Amino acid sequence: MIAARSTRTAAALAALAAVQFSLLADRLETGSAGHVAVGDDLAGVRVGGGDGRDRLLGEFQLVLVFDPECAHSRQVAPEWGKLLQDPARPGGIVAVAPGSHEAAALHAEAHGWQVTVATVDRYRPGSRDHALLSRTPWVFALQDGRVVAQGHGDELAEVVTALSPARGTPRAVRPQLATVHLP
Repeated sequence: MIAARSTRTAAALAALAAVQFSLLADRLETGSAGHVAVGDDLAGVRVGGGDGRDRLLGEFQLVLVFDPECAHSRQVAPEWGKLLQDPARPGGIVAVAPGSHEAAALHAEAHGWQVTVATVDRYRPGSRDHALLSRTPWVFALQDGRVVAQGHGDELAEVVTALSPARGTPRAVRPQLATVHLP
């Protein structure tokens, strides 16, 4: 009787471990709960440039995610413009939006963002592209393609501090499990 319970318990624990391993592998691929998390590797994520050439996010240090049709993105756009005009800003910045490159570029230009603008036209649910665009406005600080800090669009200045060489090692500005902000 005890041996049978031990065998069932061991089998249940093994099954649970397999499920947890599967969930961890999925999280490493797409970010926690379908979102990008601190520590995730975005180096290989491709975004489309206005010239028709794809760019890899690993080429950049700061990723600004916005949607020209999102009220929250429009609200933070002027603040982003002020910070992006600061000569002390980090290099390697890309502003990424879903949909039309023309609409994204017009939005960036209207707010004085002098950064690379890229878009993701089509993405499938559960993909890294979807995880990247799942929250707008959102900002990511990258080091060697890995997320070292992230935050809501109104926390751009705080996220940028993670890239400051005076700080030494980057720190996470936001908790990994952040609240979703839908327009």
